[in-house]
Amino acid sequence: MNKNNKKISAIFALIFLFAVIGIVSGKNSDVTQISQAQQNAGLVLPASKSTSVKSTAAPRENKSQNEVATKRTPSSADLSADELASLAKMTLTLFNFTQADSRLQDLLQFLEGSGQKPVVVNNTNADTGEMAIVRTGSPLPGTRYFHAQYFSDAGENGFVQHMSFELKSGPGAMTSAEVAVQNNFPNLPNPKRRTADYIQWDLPNGQILWIKKLAAIDLKDNPFNAYTAGDVGTIRVAVELEIHDDQASHSH
Repeated sequence: MNKNNKKISAIFALIFLFAVIGIVSGKNSDVTQISQAQQNAGLVLPASKSTSVKSTAAPRENKSQNEVATKRTPSSADLSADELASLAKMTLTLFNFTQADSRLQDLLQFLEGSGQKPVVVNNTNADTGEMAIVRTGSPLPGTRYFHAQYFSDAGENGFVQHMSFELKSGPGAMTSAEVAVQNNFPNLPNPKRRTADYIQWDLPNGQILWIKKLAAIDLKDNPFNAYTAGDVGTIRVAVELEIHDDQASHSH
């Protein structure tokens, strides 16, 4: 009897266990069906949609970083293709028309042909003789304040004492001017002087070539050019006879 009772108890235990497993499985199946029904009705966001929501946050963050970078290096500060072409053309002008065989009429013809509308003002001084100052009424894009000074004695055609132009300010303007000088002045020696705002080369013909980032003091009371405080940082490129003792005198 005892053995039979044990067998019967074991059978009932197995039947009870199978019943519990069946109930649990049925509940899990119901939960799965309910979850699927909720998803189909739009009440529960599927895992794939949740992932896509997270992924859309990343572009917003990247866009914000790009906006910060744009503010640090504004595209308006870069020279356009036309302005780079103007810089190269005016730098070559300094080289071509400061040579020993170049004359004032050659320069005027070139400026007229390139649409820059040259204007000549003649001045006579008992100490310096006759001087012709050349300006332009329509400078090339990105440039302004072309200025040339020619001296002449009686019976002479004249010689250039100073020729320069200015390039608009910008983060890379000084570097752009230096590259243009190196490209358009053949056999350029190493600079004699170099600072963050000034570079000078001594040319073999007795002239000096220099680039200067103009500070506020350079703009004050200028006899030829009209400046405002916003012009600080303008770049001047010049060729002239060496008649100055220091760079502070380069204020034409």
